[in-house]
Amino acid sequence: MKLIDWELLNLQVAFTATDGVDALRKLETLPVDILITDVRMPHMNGIELALNTRTKLPLCKILFLSGYTDKEYLKSAISLKVEQYIEKPIDIEVLQHELEGIVRQLANQEKVSQPCESFSSLVNASRLIRQEIAQELINPSRGGYSFIISRYYPLYFDWKELDSYQVVCIHSHSRQPIIEKIFQCIEISQQSSKEIDFLATQIGECDTAFIFRQPESISLDYLTSRFFEAEAALSFGISKPIKTIQQLPEAWLEAQELCDRWFYTGKGSLHDTNSAFKEHELPSGFFSSLSMTYKSMENMFLTLEEKPCSKVQELKYSLYSMYLKMMEITINEQCMPFTRFTEFTLSEVKDLIMYGMHVFGTLGNDSYDPKVKETIHYILWNYADFNLSIKTLADHVELSQNYLCALFKQYTGTTINNIMIEVRLEKTKKLLRTTDLRMYEIASKVGMSDPNYLSSVFKQRLGMTPSQYRDRQGKEFND
Repeated sequence: MKLIDWELLNLQVAFTATDGVDALRKLETLPVDILITDVRMPHMNGIELALNTRTKLPLCKILFLSGYTDKEYLKSAISLKVEQYIEKPIDIEVLQHELEGIVRQLANQEKVSQPCESFSSLVNASRLIRQEIAQELINPSRGGYSFIISRYYPLYFDWKELDSYQVVCIHSHSRQPIIEKIFQCIEISQQSSKEIDFLATQIGECDTAFIFRQPESISLDYLTSRFFEAEAALSFGISKPIKTIQQLPEAWLEAQELCDRWFYTGKGSLHDTNSAFKEHELPSGFFSSLSMTYKSMENMFLTLEEKPCSKVQELKYSLYSMYLKMMEITINEQCMPFTRFTEFTLSEVKDLIMYGMHVFGTLGNDSYDPKVKETIHYILWNYADFNLSIKTLADHVELSQNYLCALFKQYTGTTINNIMIEVRLEKTKKLLRTTDLRMYEIASKVGMSDPNYLSSVFKQRLGMTPSQYRDRQGKEFND
């Protein structure tokens, strides 16, 4: 205020303010043409101040002064049509130059009323703030509700401590942030029904937290159905209603655990506290007592299916450890990362591990020669290759073809060709159960160039044609 030559710029200082709340109060009686504000301020930050100023003074020119260069705040500044964003320490000559440009704009600007930004664009600009509020309420790090009240009340946040609230956890199986899509769904819903009072924030890569105030006044079933339309690969967990905002952290954890039940029931499911779902505690040392045999793995999955465990994330870590052990005994170096593994349902994890155990048989036995293990591992990962052959395998393990065949028969009691056929038939059975692919398409996916030969081998080994197998099994369509 003291270093700028305001008269030279043909400007006059209308007022100064100690923070955003003070500035907004003064703007009620002292409208201005130019607003210069920090981004980081107590009680109300610059983004909020700019948002509120835009609703009252749509023609006002806004400059941000700040050392805070977070890209999300810059995006908000752009969406609010801020004239300039000047980083600290402030160069007075640069600031004066920017003001000169704004004065020229004002001189050329017709003094006519222009419509304010649409509600939706203002909401877009304010979503970052709303996400910050939601994040602090469900995962307090700076004081929770008391911090939010001291900073945002009453201009942006007016929720009371005692009221009715409910939390929804939405999990995206595509591992893509979907909060923007869901904001749009709610806005569309609000156009055809009453106003929905909510906050939302993204939690990690996959989860979105929604907090609804007075949820009894809205239809969560209707909203979740709209979310399903927007993004098919979503699962939901809805907490029980609570009566105090202080319970939001516990309600969020409950919503997460309910949402995690998709692991048992399938992707794209919805669970609340009324869902018919009985959870169990696994016996102490359940996983450590398991041996890496087909029967042991089969019994493990049978137990998990009959007695779903409430701590799904802990269970996934244990199952991933079992998966790694299975891959280790087959000297497999192409293990999938845990982030991908976590998107498997229990049924899919079972298929993954039991398929491996079926193909490898008793490969966990240390008596197997490493070259034999490596050969079977190579078949498993390259069965779709039309050129897979004994020569390919022999070259891979650096043995002669005759010696590899003899060694393989010695340890497994069967031939390499037989194992290749078994692997391809297992994959064929899976595709017949879960897809509508024709036999020539299935043959190309399992490394068989002749679909008629595949059908002949299938009938010879299983005693029925592929079409008969498909009809008997029924099709189970999975993602």
